[in-house]
Amino acid sequence: MNMFRRILCLFSLILLASLAAFAQSGKGALSGTVMDASGANVAGAKISAKNTQTGVALETVTTSAGLYIFPTLDPGTYVVTVEQAGFKKLSKSNVVVSVSNQS
Repeated sequence: MNMFRRILCLFSLILLASLAAFAQSGKGALSGTVMDASGANVAGAKISAKNTQTGVALETVTTSAGLYIFPTLDPGTYVVTVEQAGFKKLSKSNVVVSVSNQS
């Protein structure tokens, strides 16, 4: 049950990952916080975002506060993966990054 809660928490993180965009650059952004089942931040987790159309993959690592950001992503559909020692690898497909239509 504890592993299920961890997986659910990490999965929720991906679902709640914020999407932001830079109107003038034609780029989008993806950011979020990685937490374990108890709600504690997970530092040093490897996060990857792979564009399913182009195959381009970017990686980053969470901060001591569990935060990560991909500040300039091409619009498209991504597979986001979270990996950390002691946790089950988690992937979320169909994460859509789009450009904001705000000026």
